[in-house]
Amino acid sequence: MSDISQNRREFPEISRNRRGFPKIGAVFQKPDVSFFIGIPFKDGGRVFDGVDCWGLAVLYYLYALDITLPDYRIGCAFASMIAEKIAEEEKSGAWRELEHPKLDCIVLMALDASQPRVRQHIGVFLGQGQILHTTASMGASYLIRLDQPLIQCRTRGYFEYIG
Repeated sequence: MSDISQNRREFPEISRNRRGFPKIGAVFQKPDVSFFIGIPFKDGGRVFDGVDCWGLAVLYYLYALDITLPDYRIGCAFASMIAEKIAEEEKSGAWRELEHPKLDCIVLMALDASQPRVRQHIGVFLGQGQILHTTASMGASYLIRLDQPLIQCRTRGYFEYIG
């Protein structure tokens, strides 16, 4: 079953909005970031049973921000297709490039040292210098600092979803 809305982790609160966010009075609270850490890596995954880097962003935006991102359905092995889709989306106006990271923006990265200009990996900037992301080599989603040399040298831009 690949329907994201039917494949969620449970919040302890009883009252929830349509996406499963806990409701406190009339205000819906963002889930704690720990809700998104430790989700197993799965190429093409878009559910809490397994995600790739884009799938993690899709889940985060849906459950933390109540925003439905487009699902490009491109596997991790197709770096050139990912790079092409990013360039195409930039031109579409659905995304706005930022000079500096902004809370909940997408961080574009290069993963392949032999192709440092090819942007084919993403994370979500959570503020306080932290990025939520996942890779096959780590096996599950985790937080990493934006200022770590490995991430810093691979970062290729910050983008905000406009829709």
